[in-house]
Amino acid sequence: MSTLSFSDLSKEDECWVDELIGELVDQEVLQEFSCLRRLLTDLRFKGSSDQGCILLYFLTTLHTVLGYTESQDAITYYQILAEKYQSAFNTPATSNSEKFTDLMKACMKGNEDEYESCKTEYIQQLISEDKFNDANIFIVQYRLYKQGIECYETRLEGLSPCKSEIETSTNIFKFRNSLFIKFLEYLDSGVNTETIEDILTQIRKVDCSPKGVVVVDASCKRRYENGVIYVNDLKAGLQISQNGGRLLIKNGDYTADAWHDVKLLKDGATLEIIGESSSDCCLSGSIKILACPGGKISIRNVKLEIGDSAESNDAMNILGGWVNFDTCVLECFVNTAIYIHSRPDGVLTAVNMKNCFIEGLQSCQRIFSIEQGVNTSLTLNSCYINETYSVLSWFNDKKAENVHVSISNCFINDIQDVLRVVLNEVSNVSVHLEKTSFNLVLYSEEENSTAITLPNQVDLQFSRNMTVLNHTQGVGVCITVPLRCGSLYNSPFKVWESV
Repeated sequence: MSTLSFSDLSKEDECWVDELIGELVDQEVLQEFSCLRRLLTDLRFKGSSDQGCILLYFLTTLHTVLGYTESQDAITYYQILAEKYQSAFNTPATSNSEKFTDLMKACMKGNEDEYESCKTEYIQQLISEDKFNDANIFIVQYRLYKQGIECYETRLEGLSPCKSEIETSTNIFKFRNSLFIKFLEYLDSGVNTETIEDILTQIRKVDCSPKGVVVVDASCKRRYENGVIYVNDLKAGLQISQNGGRLLIKNGDYTADAWHDVKLLKDGATLEIIGESSSDCCLSGSIKILACPGGKISIRNVKLEIGDSAESNDAMNILGGWVNFDTCVLECFVNTAIYIHSRPDGVLTAVNMKNCFIEGLQSCQRIFSIEQGVNTSLTLNSCYINETYSVLSWFNDKKAENVHVSISNCFINDIQDVLRVVLNEVSNVSVHLEKTSFNLVLYSEEENSTAITLPNQVDLQFSRNMTVLNHTQGVGVCITVPLRCGSLYNSPFKVWESV
């Protein structure tokens, strides 16, 4: 396929596009979906043979008019989009072109929900056809990081345990891992800010008269307005929300005097804590989290800074209940960042993280520690963990019972030990790792680097993972006694810079 260039565009078509963009600017119709829909609708009636060039010129010019920073990714994406548009309706249908055609048709029909759905389907199709670079360009352009990472997870599930699939799996991990980095850069940029007003609008779409909504804004006047309580300090907001509801936190730095006390005291209730962004809505210092039996606490879109040095005594202590984290960034300087405690009454303590980014900053020794080791679960899905000695180090001389650890579709980078578990007595303890890449390095040459070290009849499922050793002193999986039951399935190991 020849590369399209709008330099070949006729003066007439160029003027036509300029006039259309001017009209859209005057009418303040600048949302991408609306702009693209208008162009495609007009192109349908224009009948020009250079429709791909027109689309390329339109998107590039609009990018500049809207004040976006010039980006090679954006230019490449516009080029691909225009070429596919030029050919999609003029060549024999393929699965790829059909999905792209569906995307364009949804746009022309004015169905925004269908348009967004088609974007994910199009990403899925590109990844299924191993067109990973095209998929990532599309994902980054539309900021569909969560959907893209999920599509890679689906692709990994379809791999079979044969040598011919190793190269494919290596490429999948490579492009998926680069997407995690792009996602973190996007979050750090602050572009993902979801204002309090936006969040309230979304809540009212579901419930026109919501109850239990509290807004924390350091610059606001304390008041009750339109069913919402406004306070100007986080401690007050957390106290008001102890029976459940939604706590919305405006961007700002919130430092605890002793610790941030997150409690849910009403049985069966839920508490949602939502920040404006995971770059500028920052909770610093120690945090204690406790949910009552049957209650669930969810924390979304915030940054959590735990300590400011390895000597700091700050930590996050999860004392019980269901606690979910989504799209959070954790910066952990301390020796041990997160302690997971069992409840004295035996009710399950469940910690779940999805789309979270955990930075050890080459200072943190271990991210997670399971304390009493009874009726506890830890689940990490689609998370990125970077530059720490260990993800989970668990040492217990008492009986560990009903403990389950699951790591799925994650990128664990620059770690010496992923899981190191030493237990005296075990009953119903399982570890499940799948579709995860481990990039192992040495921080201490006194000990070997190991992805997984498990003793004492722990149930292990280890499937579709990639372990990369950047040194000679390392192993993928170390089992000190026979497994009670479990499997190692389709998990290639690679050694780089080694002999």
